[in-house]
Amino acid sequence: CTMPKLGYLCPIVKLFFLLMTFKKCLLSSPSSEETCYLDLQDDIIPDHYSSAVLSVCQNFLPTSRTPNESESEEFVHCELQAAGWYIASKLPPLKGACNIDRFGVGQLSQLTFLNEYVNSKPFVVVTQNIQKAIKSITMKNTLLRLYGQHYVTLATANSYSYHKVNVQFSDYIERYVRSQPVHTRGNETLYLFGDNDREAWRLLFSAYQLPPYHIPEMQPEMSFGIAGPGSGVPFHIHGPTFAETIYGRKRWFLMPPSVRPVFDPDDTTLKWLLQVYPSLDKTDLFECTLGPGEILFIPNMWWHATLNVDTTVFMSTFLTNPNF
Repeated sequence: CTMPKLGYLCPIVKLFFLLMTFKKCLLSSPSSEETCYLDLQDDIIPDHYSSAVLSVCQNFLPTSRTPNESESEEFVHCELQAAGWYIASKLPPLKGACNIDRFGVGQLSQLTFLNEYVNSKPFVVVTQNIQKAIKSITMKNTLLRLYGQHYVTLATANSYSYHKVNVQFSDYIERYVRSQPVHTRGNETLYLFGDNDREAWRLLFSAYQLPPYHIPEMQPEMSFGIAGPGSGVPFHIHGPTFAETIYGRKRWFLMPPSVRPVFDPDDTTLKWLLQVYPSLDKTDLFECTLGPGEILFIPNMWWHATLNVDTTVFMSTFLTNPNF
């Protein structure tokens, strides 16, 4: 590219090597595919988020905020609109207070995580939207262009998710991502979360930067989802997990393993919030509404329920021991 007469060949040469590297990624082993794609992110996943979303909504950003301050509702709604995900809802206000410890990036060390939190209590990491690649690829039009024709597995939004249905991703977005009807039960609501075809969605997963903490001998397994306002999953339990909100807001309710919450496993979290929560003994209840770029850590076997305040795009990282 330093030779003027051959300058017109530069884009062609660059594209050739890019495609060769992309082919190498497609053939790579699962253990190396993330690193391979990370090297390609700037070329394959350009930062459309900053140009198409952040530039439009930056007037709603404060000049500075502490980890205890979430993004404003104006910014969240502006971001959702610019990214194509905003859905108007007539539901009552769903956002709640937060009594969970919150930290900025780098404020909680790995050692403190292991000594004080991993088996004891949840916490939130506030990243302030540093993940431009995943936010770019999960803009609505981009996702539909990349994955609209792919089939996804939907599960009923109850505690045990008995029923599953396969639909095209574009069909799910157009027909199922909507405001949750108050009187529709969880076992009648279909929800995209998990059961992702890792081969088909590998570019999306490789765009995601894993949370900055780990548990020895445990491996991360990512799970991607999208859901409309008022949807969610009632109380359930599983192994330790990090859950990040990419777009929108998600409200969380957690209780330690020693305290079983009062709930109907086939009802929605929305109905639980409206009918059970007001008179609930909240002594052992942890709760927090996570905005975009905020990550919740859920300790092993803690009861937790979710409620999507807005249309929510989210990623969870389950930590599992491959030896068991």
